[in-house]
Amino acid sequence: LKVLKDYNFSIISDGLFVTPFTDKNGLLWIPQQLWKLRAMPFGIWTVCYHHNNWDGDDFKRFKADVIKFASCITTVEDIYYGKRLKEYNIANKIQKILFFLVFAVKNSLKNAK
Repeated sequence: LKVLKDYNFSIISDGLFVTPFTDKNGLLWIPQQLWKLRAMPFGIWTVCYHHNNWDGDDFKRFKADVIKFASCITTVEDIYYGKRLKEYNIANKIQKILFFLVFAVKNSLKNAK
């Protein structure tokens, strides 16, 4: 991570958290834990799309989702400048552990079928 900072990277879209935070190196972390746009009760995160193999229907679905969730979509600039960011803390650690636990249970149940 220090190398990223050395090369003037200041924002990372990764991590299993609910809210953005800055780390001890001054890097802004925006959580990335979704693989499609969907309604969520709270939090801020990026959505990761692997569009290399999309067909026309996938693009249509993406366009429809962007329109549907437009009021929930923001910019990196709004996150970076618009909110007071907190430093990484125990709440972020707990969020990450809980996410992994839920993910593991969900996978176990899915594989048990």
